[in-house]
Amino acid sequence: MAEVLPLQLMTLYQELVDTHLSRTPSANPTGAPFKRIVGGKAYWYATDRTGSKVVQRYIGPDNDETKLRLVEIEARRGATEAFETRCGDMVAQLRSARLPTLDAASGSLLASLSAQGVFDLGGTLVGTMAFRLYDAEIGRRVTRIEPALTQDIDIASYQNLSIALADDAALSLKDLPMVLAKFGLEVTPSIDPKGRSGRWRRKTGEPVLDFLAPSFEEDQDLVWLEALGVWAQ
Repeated sequence: MAEVLPLQLMTLYQELVDTHLSRTPSANPTGAPFKRIVGGKAYWYATDRTGSKVVQRYIGPDNDETKLRLVEIEARRGATEAFETRCGDMVAQLRSARLPTLDAASGSLLASLSAQGVFDLGGTLVGTMAFRLYDAEIGRRVTRIEPALTQDIDIASYQNLSIALADDAALSLKDLPMVLAKFGLEVTPSIDPKGRSGRWRRKTGEPVLDFLAPSFEEDQDLVWLEALGVWAQ
């Protein structure tokens, strides 16, 4: 019979979940703003990180309006740092209690997918990665802990739901392939005559990302997830 997790541990996990759910997403840059002089004029920029890629985002010219925005950005950066510190402490306690966790590469990719809105647009984490997180959800140790093993990441979605979400231009995520490319992921060649594939992977092999959709026919073809801008198998 599976070992029941202590109530204190289950409460800690639920607090971690609630902390994430109650967080307000921010579209502000993640790095500290800096000033750059171009053609004798001053402009403000900040850095953003997606995976291992760091890009510079333009904030605005050096004027009063931009300075007000800089105050807001710094406030949000402070709130983000506090959020990450608090969550980091809780995750460290869950790790010390030997709960199954994700490897760094997979965790970074999932965090970026979440930030890009993949899970708001009908995507759902399924498969081995999801099962590894069930222990805390159900309050019992049911997963073998294999910290050195990196599993494939499976994201599933319904095609009709994706089409419905994509009808709202504000929700459609057309640049997801560009985000995946920033992680060094590329479409895996397939036997499909049109070159379509629902699998993305790095040349080094890991992580592997599969987009999936329910099959309602024996010879189900690849389906297009309109809201995400990717094919699914």
